[in-house]
Amino acid sequence: MTVEVPQVHVGPEPWPELLTAVEESGCQVVAEIAEADAVVWFGRDPNELVGRLPERLRWLQVPDAGIEKWVRPEFTDQDFTLTCASGIYGRQVAEHALALLLGSFHGLFDYARDTSWTPRVGAVRQLRGATVLILGGGGIGAALAPLVSSQGARSIVVTTSGRVVAGADECASMSAVSDLLPQADAVVLCLPVTPDTKYLVDSAFLNSMKPDAVVVNVARGDLVNTDDLLRALDEGVIRGAALDVTDPEPLPDGHPLFNHERVIVTPHVANPGELKKASFVELIRENCRRFVTGCELEAVVDAKRGY
Repeated sequence: MTVEVPQVHVGPEPWPELLTAVEESGCQVVAEIAEADAVVWFGRDPNELVGRLPERLRWLQVPDAGIEKWVRPEFTDQDFTLTCASGIYGRQVAEHALALLLGSFHGLFDYARDTSWTPRVGAVRQLRGATVLILGGGGIGAALAPLVSSQGARSIVVTTSGRVVAGADECASMSAVSDLLPQADAVVLCLPVTPDTKYLVDSAFLNSMKPDAVVVNVARGDLVNTDDLLRALDEGVIRGAALDVTDPEPLPDGHPLFNHERVIVTPHVANPGELKKASFVELIRENCRRFVTGCELEAVVDAKRGY
């Protein structure tokens, strides 16, 4: 009996390693999207695919871990399976989050902009002994918890359900956040953006934090209300913020976050392109193998949950 080989379209601009991963997993690459049983897409704009997906499509793979922009009827209310890149970028983003944490604790807010040799009393704190509240227990949060604990800090990972996350010192549910905020020396955002989490960090959230605590965001910019954050920083409600993602993004030249003495900004580089591509290739290799054999795919999107 002849076994049908799945036809996979790779776009919008495939690179050799990605094509090799598809073919070595038992699929066949096709140039025309209309001929595809599956589409592996490394483009950032969902509109590039609207109206182009074939009726025969059984699987669509997109490159983002946070998939709020893909949760729309054209991709979720269809007969094909939608998969994202949830979990595969966790280690590299967690390392960047740790760097932002250490920078925050070691006075880079104060020293990074100096143009003269000006030591300051109390500018540097140790991460050892601190309590770090990690909101989100997916790939990033799960990778960050043991890194934080290895520095002698106490890691508390918060998820919707409060499930156990390996490597965390403690785990809690989102319903406990208001009780945990006053204990935290740092809050690290590793959450997807959903209707429940958009602008989670607002004035009420910030006012519940310790005055010497910091916020680190390596997830999505619109988890934070930027106006509320700037107001809290100006009024000394919290010590500082370290942001790899912002709202708006990209930040306009001259935006107050760039020049604020209590803020560190990196331009969404926690997951640099070369590392992102390598991680994506490995996911495609595994998911294509599963597609060929009829096994459940990794990182299937639950449209109702928004991730």
